[in-house]
Amino acid sequence: MSVWGTVIILNTPGGPTPDKPEVVLELPTPDRTSAFLDIRVPDIAAFHRVTAARGATWMTPPIDRGPEIAATSQTPTGTSSRWASRTPEARGGEGGPAYPHDVSGPSVSAEEARLWRSMSVAMIRLLNEIEGDVKPVVDLTLMDLGILFSLNGTGPQPMGSLAALFGVDPSVITYRIGRLERMGHVGRGPSATDGRVTFATITPEGRAILKRARGTMQRAAREHFFAYVDPTALATLTTVFEDVLAQRPREAPPD
Repeated sequence: MSVWGTVIILNTPGGPTPDKPEVVLELPTPDRTSAFLDIRVPDIAAFHRVTAARGATWMTPPIDRGPEIAATSQTPTGTSSRWASRTPEARGGEGGPAYPHDVSGPSVSAEEARLWRSMSVAMIRLLNEIEGDVKPVVDLTLMDLGILFSLNGTGPQPMGSLAALFGVDPSVITYRIGRLERMGHVGRGPSATDGRVTFATITPEGRAILKRARGTMQRAAREHFFAYVDPTALATLTTVFEDVLAQRPREAPPD
């Protein structure tokens, strides 16, 4: 499993290996474990709500422990992961560093840091909430739907262009396209002019799933975002993000 450029190998239970001749890897019992992952998230309450709605098992709701708010999840095999967010008090008040979104420093003004902190936390919460509403309806993530909307609007696209559009590694797009292809929502084929390039194309089934998702996405966007935005600020917000997107690379970099 690749996480932010770091490869994590998930080992399954098994007997001794040449490099561990006397060690047996066993599953933990539900009430006893030797280790667990401790993971920081921006908003444990939102993360708990979204993952619980998708079927995750939590030992308790998020608990305020002073410096942090924490909860522990558990898989059916007994593997535990502890998730936590730092509290405002631990950050020195609302104006203090907002882990992990604090970019304040000599090269970033106080106003820029304030904007970045509020934008990054709001975007994470917003996308989690919208995906929590949409995924149970169509079994697709927001990235899956973004790929389908892009293919539906612009026609067939090469994998590299989709990777550049979403700002992710090409392997991420290859994986997502593979899943969408197995679900019947996209097709893949070589370029008519360059057999080394693979294009993705939306299928009629993909267009049908977009039609199903659109109403849910509209309701979620209204409930989680537009309901809190001053209508007079819409034009300014649109201009800001359109300017940012216009200056980002839209084509895949050369090999």
